[in-house]
Amino acid sequence: MLFKGGGYTAEGEFIGTISHVFLKILVAVIEPKATLKVGDTIRITGQGSKSSKKAKIDFTQPVESMQLNHEPIVEANPGDGEIGLQVCQEVLEKIGLKASPQVLERCCVYKIHPP
Repeated sequence: MLFKGGGYTAEGEFIGTISHVFLKILVAVIEPKATLKVGDTIRITGQGSKSSKKAKIDFTQPVESMQLNHEPIVEANPGDGEIGLQVCQEVLEKIGLKASPQVLERCCVYKIHPP
């Protein structure tokens, strides 16, 4: 399910939808609908591309690096525009992204709040 603004679901707080992936530099592009900071833990989930053999995606990772207009940032907010979000390589290997760079596109990003 896609949301227009930030909101809470069973997955966590909705941050945005991945619109593009830069495979060589391991970066996913999103337009944040809620605040996201370096150090937050995110969950990326979705079906991925229909052509992918490993289309179901569901993993968590810490936010270690983000960029806005090619400049490092520590916080992204709604209205900032598209940001680049570093995605860990070992996760990409697990979901087979090397075979299909589009597998993450249109997947949702959620911020997980500690209990």
